[in-house]
Amino acid sequence: MWMAAFVLNQLVNRGHEGLVRRHWAGDGDVLVLIQKIAGSADEMVGSGLWTRLQKWLGD
Repeated sequence: MWMAAFVLNQLVNRGHEGLVRRHWAGDGDVLVLIQKIAGSADEMVGSGLWTRLQKWLGD
């Protein structure tokens, strides 16, 4: 699930917030959910998760 949150976070950071919101079928604010998942993943995997993923994906 954290990988999906990473991808969604990248879309939002690149200015595609509207796209993410338009295709969200879940309850609540998708951006809040992405932030919660990102925070949990960072705690579980260790600090700097997003940085390591970005390097790994060549971003």
